[in-house]
This record gives sequence, structure tokens and C-alpha cells, in this order.
Amino acid sequence: MHDTILLVFTGVLAIAVVMQSIIFYSIYRSIRQMNGWMDGIGKDLLRNVESISSKVNEGVATIKEMAEGLKPIKEKLASATDIIHKRVVDVDSFLSETTDTARLEVMRIRDKIESASNRAEEILEMLHNSIITPVNEFNAIARGIKAGMDMLFRRRRNPSSTTPQDEEMFI
Repeated sequence: MHDTILLVFTGVLAIAVVMQSIIFYSIYRSIRQMNGWMDGIGKDLLRNVESISSKVNEGVATIKEMAEGLKPIKEKLASATDIIHKRVVDVDSFLSETTDTARLEVMRIRDKIESASNRAEEILEMLHNSIITPVNEFNAIARGIKAGMDMLFRRRRNPSSTTPQDEEMFI
């Protein structure tokens, strides 16, 4: 009965550890996908900003050729280009910070998964050392006492009464 309870408890614990590992792994995968998605958005945004910036530069060149006397427009376009450049730098720094944060979170999750795995191994080892080993030793002592009592009272064992546990010990 104790073996059955121990087996059920160990099975439940193993299922819980497997489920926890699956959950941690799916969280890890989601964060990696989000990191890739954010990198893709950042690249698209930078490409769009670069194309806008190149179009603005082309516009500036065209206007310069058409009218040298329109310096106020040139100044406004230069300030717009500066603003766009500053925005691109801001977006780039934001994406860099977000990517770094996501990477740190992935490392934290990886550490948590490793920690949980180590704890599960420690618990299983503790269960084995504190429950299974003493139960096996107690069963061995009980079988030894029974064999001694049989020998002491000169009872003969029936060959068909040997338990399969004795045979399993040597497998």
C-alpha cells in the first residue's frame, strides 16, 4: 500500500514538474517570438524612415535647383530632416532598450527554468532517499527475519511460495 501511495505521489509530482517545464518553455518561446517581432518592426520602421529621409533629401535638392531664393523653405526642410533624424535615433534607442529588456527577461526565465529543474531533481532525490530506500530496507529486514524464523522452526519452504520480489532483487 505504501508503495502504491509513493508511486502515485511520485507520478503526480513528475506530471507537475513536466507541466511546469512545458509552461516555462512556452513562455520562453513567446518572448523569443516577441523579440523577433519587435526586431522586424524596428527594421521596417528604420527602412521606412530611411526612405522618407532620402525622399526629403531629394526634395531639398530639387527645390534648391528650382529656386535658390527660397531659403526659408530650405531652412524648414532642414529642421524637418533634423526632427526626423532625431525621431529615428529615438526610435532606434527605444527598440534597442526594448530588445535588451526582452533578452534580460529571456535569461531570467531560462534561469528560473533551470532553478525549477534543479529543485525538482533535489525533491526527487530526497523522496528516494527518505522514503523509497528506508521502505526497501525495511522489506529486506522483514524478509530476513521471516527466513530466519522459518529456518529456526525448521519449516520447509514450498518452492512455489517464493516471492517474485526475491527474484527481482537479482535482476
